[in-house]
Amino acid sequence: MKHLKHFHIFIILSCLFGSFANSAEEQILSPRTHLEGKPYPNFTQKETDSEAAHREWEWSLPIFAQRVIDKGFNLPRPYGLSLIYAQLSQGFNIENLKVAFDGAADLTPVDFINFNNTQVNNTTWQLKLDAWLFPFLNLFGILGYIHGDGNVPLNIAYKDIYNMVLPGNPCDVGSPPAFCQGYINAIAPINFHGYSLGIGIILAGGYKDWFFAMPATYVESDVNVSDTNPRAINITPRIGYNIKTETHGKFGVYLGMNYFNSDVTLSGTYTLPLSGTSIGRDVPVRYSLKETPLDNWNAVGGVNWELSEFWSVVMEIGHSPNRDTTTFNFAYRF
Repeated sequence: MKHLKHFHIFIILSCLFGSFANSAEEQILSPRTHLEGKPYPNFTQKETDSEAAHREWEWSLPIFAQRVIDKGFNLPRPYGLSLIYAQLSQGFNIENLKVAFDGAADLTPVDFINFNNTQVNNTTWQLKLDAWLFPFLNLFGILGYIHGDGNVPLNIAYKDIYNMVLPGNPCDVGSPPAFCQGYINAIAPINFHGYSLGIGIILAGGYKDWFFAMPATYVESDVNVSDTNPRAINITPRIGYNIKTETHGKFGVYLGMNYFNSDVTLSGTYTLPLSGTSIGRDVPVRYSLKETPLDNWNAVGGVNWELSEFWSVVMEIGHSPNRDTTTFNFAYRF
């Protein structure tokens, strides 16, 4: 049963992308105040001409920054380094399952293995480096480590297994033998770990104290429970409002939606535990399958606490009927 963990790489992607999209927003949009570190110019609140006349942008990025500064708008420091921690609980579908029993050369489509209430819990840590290419466009890259575990309930009819393994399809005769009755019910444990690389962009804009941000992220991962490197994409539009304080920084409160999509085909081997049945031995099985999320969309809400022009913290939660996420992002701008 231990090899059944190979079925469950999709949840790793979901976790990676859920946290990557969250991490892309730690510098969510905000209007100019006495705090620096804003990721976009506030086009509705300018400095006075005397203030603007004495300012000179000291970095090469973002492009057109000096023109924006000369018009009296404010910009954040252009570069950021973030540490992201995320937890995720995810349900998923298994589709297009094909198997080959006992060393058979060809994989055969099957639909007699049921995976019900499949759930996995993930924890991820990531480092993200970002830069504002334009005042409205941020680019970033992410290196992540992930590990997790879970349980997968399995339900397999004996007659389907016997007809696949034993010659003559003994369970399809007029009076099938007794060993064709019943089901195998088992719990397959999942334990996984691995690394991932991701790239992405943020499109940003705002009006007065309202802001909008939409990160889009692409990730490829390398984990111990997959024979291939799965790929996925995540898009996360959000809208929010900034609350400014005199002594505790600025709080950007936001709501949004998180969209995740992947096309992941897995292949591997596992051993079906049949030594205690009429077959009398465990049966090796090769397989290939496709994994998809039960929910492509989930709602998100969070707050970006901007302590100063250098430091900020993002706390975010996400929820749908089959996905729950929690993310913390600690960011430093320079």
